[in-house]
Amino acid sequence: MTIDGREGARRASAYLRYPYEEALESLREVPEIDGFYFGQSGRGGGQVLIGRDGTVLFGVSALTIQDMIARWNDGRRTDPAAFAIE
Repeated sequence: MTIDGREGARRASAYLRYPYEEALESLREVPEIDGFYFGQSGRGGGQVLIGRDGTVLFGVSALTIQDMIARWNDGRRTDPAAFAIE
């Protein structure tokens, strides 16, 4: 299954527990990872990279998108079960 921006926003909304509309607004394509970036605005928010293959990497707001991309390229991923979605 290939993830598109809208599906990525749906997942980011669930992972970060913020409105889908806000996830869509924060959507940025990231060609370096063949996926998408989503982030919560404001201090203390989270951010995720979601690959078109459905894999995900969570990061705290203190990380830059370049930090996130570097970690992604190093092979780091977050187990979706860590988000405890009900």
